[in-house]
Amino acid sequence: MKRAAIVVVALFLTASAYASPTVADLDPLTGAVRAPLSYMGQLAAPLGEANTTQVFLENENITLASDLALSGGGVVSAGTDVSSYIVRLDLIGRPSAVYQGYGTITFDQPVLGLIYATNNSSTYSLLTASDDSVGLGAAYYGSASARKLEIPQSTWQDAASFAGNVVTINLFANSGIDDVRIITEAIPTVPAPGAVVLLGIGTSFVGWLRRRRAF
Repeated sequence: MKRAAIVVVALFLTASAYASPTVADLDPLTGAVRAPLSYMGQLAAPLGEANTTQVFLENENITLASDLALSGGGVVSAGTDVSSYIVRLDLIGRPSAVYQGYGTITFDQPVLGLIYATNNSSTYSLLTASDDSVGLGAAYYGSASARKLEIPQSTWQDAASFAGNVVTINLFANSGIDDVRIITEAIPTVPAPGAVVLLGIGTSFVGWLRRRRAF
């Protein structure tokens, strides 16, 4: 019976049907240096400087404890299962040239919304609150006042939008930091390959035990 119990427990193993988002650069404006998009995987340490536009997974398949406010209005309701990503443009050494991170990020799951701060200081708390609720905590990101998108701006105005499962960003920087948080639907879980194999083994083993007892 102990062996059967071990097999049954193993049947509950699951794995995320997770695929990395796909990033694609678009042509930058004349006069700006390209800061190409790069997917970096799981965020595991405080964010640092880079001359690329970095995309990190923050949290996968978490349940919101409270409503999550989004930029542009709207909320994701408490109890919703989501995944979160952070896009950052934070250049090395504050160069004099303007750099541009312009491209698309495509996810397997629908995008629920974006969160970012702008030149309006009342938006700072929107970003910092999400650092704790769906991010990894303030220590990973820094002050919200340094992480805002230049909106509105007469030249080099930042932009971020989404449609379906595709996010389009157009970020400009030479000093300061541009951060955009992306919230997607949770990534479905499926039985891990090992669990599927164990299911067949477990079924055969239980059947063998029953036949043995019958005799």
